[in-house]
Amino acid sequence: CDAGYTGQHCEKKDYSVLYVVPGPVRFQYVLIAAVIGTIQIAVICVVVLCITSSRQKPKDNCKEKQ
Repeated sequence: CDAGYTGQHCEKKDYSVLYVVPGPVRFQYVLIAAVIGTIQIAVICVVVLCITSSRQKPKDNCKEKQ
């Protein structure tokens, strides 16, 4: 029987087994997911760094006016 099917004629679907994409197609899916996840983490880090660095800038305008 294929993954996820049981029974004498493979007529029963077994929901306790995760379906695994066979062969090189699975590697492509994992690679695509890893690249997308890395890009998302990088974007989140850039946004957090921009927000935190804009809050920590000292206000030198007061010193320049005096």
